[in-house]
Amino acid sequence: MAVTYQINTAISPEQFIELLNKCGLGARRPIDNYYVIKGMLDNADLLITAWSDKRTVKEVVSEATDGNPKELIGVARCVSDFSYCCYLSELAVAENYHRQGIGKLMIKKIEQQLPPSCQIILLSAPQASDAVNKTSYPKIGFAKHDNAWVKVVS
Repeated sequence: MAVTYQINTAISPEQFIELLNKCGLGARRPIDNYYVIKGMLDNADLLITAWSDKRTVKEVVSEATDGNPKELIGVARCVSDFSYCCYLSELAVAENYHRQGIGKLMIKKIEQQLPPSCQIILLSAPQASDAVNKTSYPKIGFAKHDNAWVKVVS
């Protein structure tokens, strides 16, 4: 399987919603509000996408594809000042592509867009598995922070 990564390539709200549903984040995102999803994409400062080549060998040889030969399998969406901090709001990888290093590589692509000493801030969902929260994030350099606070505007 060939995976390619793109930086700041626009995706549609429909593509984003489909991926959020494929990775389990759809239950915790406003996927029923098209305008919020569109705003999330339009106002992101950094968007890393991962794409899987879903063409068959026959299609590659004949170049007879449907015009969209790649499948969106990952998104890392960030809001940043590109100096001090970068909030990694979504790290989404389709479930059938988990545990292949795609999320890790998208985080590496984020790091390459930031200056030294810029902080990447990630709020892990409470529903994330212990394996992710206790093992995966620390392995790639994240430190747990007990003093984070979240307020939803009402």
